[in-house]
Amino acid sequence: SIPVVALALLLTVVMGTGEAARITITALIAIFPLVVGTATGLSSAPRELMELSASMRASWWKRLVDIRLPCAVPHIFSALKVAIGLALIG
Repeated sequence: SIPVVALALLLTVVMGTGEAARITITALIAIFPLVVGTATGLSSAPRELMELSASMRASWWKRLVDIRLPCAVPHIFSALKVAIGLALIG
């Protein structure tokens, strides 16, 4: 685990103080809450629905679009709210 502040200093030295460094730092700060929130949301789909779709031979893509993504939307939006705040601070 490397603190983002340490990475920010390293990126500033390597990339300078231009827009590319700022965008990279902001993306690094914001991406982790989004990934964690999305993974949590995708894994929160009810097991019964997943088993039912498997028994009906639904494809992996169909399960993702019809079951997992709708269950993940609240988690994704809450992670997005956190990521936006962190990106503004960063």
